[in-house]
Amino acid sequence: MRDQTRLSVIAGMSHEWEKQLRDWLVREIQHWHQRDTPIAKVWSADFGKIADLLGSFGWKVKSTDYFTTLDACRLVVNVQKHGDGPSLKDLKLNYSEYLEDRLSGSGLPGTFDLVDYTNVKVSDDQFQAFSDAIVAFWRGVPESVSGNQMAEVPKWFEKAISDRDTQR
Repeated sequence: MRDQTRLSVIAGMSHEWEKQLRDWLVREIQHWHQRDTPIAKVWSADFGKIADLLGSFGWKVKSTDYFTTLDACRLVVNVQKHGDGPSLKDLKLNYSEYLEDRLSGSGLPGTFDLVDYTNVKVSDDQFQAFSDAIVAFWRGVPESVSGNQMAEVPKWFEKAISDRDTQR
């Protein structure tokens, strides 16, 4: 029960962080672009796309020390929410330290292949690392972002802000 409660708290913390991030980003975009399509795209984009968008403003989130922890947190939350699927595969491949292999040491070959969503385990230290990564992220937020700052606009966002956007 304690482990499930911890995962639920992590999910709540992660969801709130993502909502606040998107809300901040939308408010920044609305200073220089008033159409609805970019706003809708920000709310529907995955974290990788949002990180790419932030990078186009000069904030290279993906190269920070905390990015991998935020990415791991995202995958842990997705696995906790959806069970087996692409996020579990990514978690196994990239952040296996969040998966408990209960058969490890049994002498049976390939036990890690049997690990599924029920094996997600987050220690106190890992929980703290997730929290610290979110705090570090907010400390890194630029004062503002502007369309003028955008070096290489991600394709998905470029299409959303183009003049062909007729929605309002």
